[in-house]
Amino acid sequence: MVPLTVTVDAALKSPPNPDSPNLLSWDAAASDVENAVRFFVPVSVYPPGSDTPQAPPKNYLQYLQSQTKDGAEFSKVTKITVDGHPATLMNVTTSRAEGFLSGSIGCSERTADKHDGDRCRGIQPDFILRMAVIDLGESMLLAWARMNKDNPDPAFVAMFERMLTTVRFR
Repeated sequence: MVPLTVTVDAALKSPPNPDSPNLLSWDAAASDVENAVRFFVPVSVYPPGSDTPQAPPKNYLQYLQSQTKDGAEFSKVTKITVDGHPATLMNVTTSRAEGFLSGSIGCSERTADKHDGDRCRGIQPDFILRMAVIDLGESMLLAWARMNKDNPDPAFVAMFERMLTTVRFR
């Protein structure tokens, strides 16, 4: 759990659903849009090709970016800070088949099945994620804007990046 406050834009449904210790999730207010924002602390990960959950690695960013060998694609990588903490902001997607990288971002519960979309997150071919990996020292926080890969929304990305500037860790 990472205690924080954040200003939620009107483009998102509020309050978050779910609002749980390891996941805050907002869907786009426009009901016909797949856009969403997630703030997530993984408690376990499923490395690509594995059916066994593991603790998130100490160098999570390296772990995530190493998934290029398994079909993950990273672009527009930049260094930023979020409330004074170093972060890497990037686009994340894949061309691999649906489900291949399930759970590779992580799960909010240690024993969750990697294909359980309510508790586990992975890189999927239908979506592009504008993701921030925020280094908090002893832990990390992932935050991303999810969009349809075939129709990414630049205004939604801009809103998400503005949202990151309002994060305050407590």
